[in-house]
Order: sequence, then structure tokens, then C-alpha cells
Amino acid sequence: DLAQPHGARGESAQAGMPLVGPAVVLSGSCSVMTNSQVAAYRQQAPARAVDLS
Repeated sequence: DLAQPHGARGESAQAGMPLVGPAVVLSGSCSVMTNSQVAAYRQQAPARAVDLS
């Protein structure tokens, strides 16, 4: 339930832990740090840029 606080189900305890299985990661920022993080991710997993303009 999205109305519950995120910590109520223990997600905060797992923050930063790697997930297993398929995932979608969306980035709406184009800051230097975000671009660096996206570049690092692209070295580890398939990635696709989506132009929404």
C-alpha cells in the first residue's frame, strides 16, 4: 500500500542492498553526478535511453 510509510515494511533496512532479477531504473535528472551513476550502471547491465521530447 503506497499510503504506508516506507519504513513500515522494513524497506529502509534493505536500502542499498542489491536486488536479484529484472529491474527498471528511471532517471529524470541530467546532473553530472546522475550521468556518472548512469554510466557506471551501463557498464553492468543493459540500458536504453528514452527521449521524451
